[in-house]
Amino acid sequence: MEEATPGSFISHRRQELGISQRDPAKALKISSSTVSRIENEENISLDNAALRRFAKVLRRDYNCLSALNKMSDDRPEIRMLRSAEMNMPSEQLRDMITVLRASFHEEFGREGSDEDDERRG
Repeated sequence: MEEATPGSFISHRRQELGISQRDPAKALKISSSTVSRIENEENISLDNAALRRFAKVLRRDYNCLSALNKMSDDRPEIRMLRSAEMNMPSEQLRDMITVLRASFHEEFGREGSDEDDERRG
């Protein structure tokens, strides 16, 4: 079964409403090709403002789209890291994580890891 993404949801809902890609593009002041890319590329994550605009155009609750989004944080730094994770070659990603962990350790006196999150959660 195909994983639901904001793009697949947008495409399905747009077709349910019987509207073209031009309609949300016009309402959101983006190109039709951008709507197409959002609908068809798996690794696209939208910021919360874009999700809210799409939800309004598609007459759906924002939370429905937000739950499908892989990028759930509005902070630019977090979006940048998420984008890097999705687009960097694995060797560069490992190097970046090594630098981030060292900086985290230097700043907070312990290693930054998923294990830290598990102990807190």
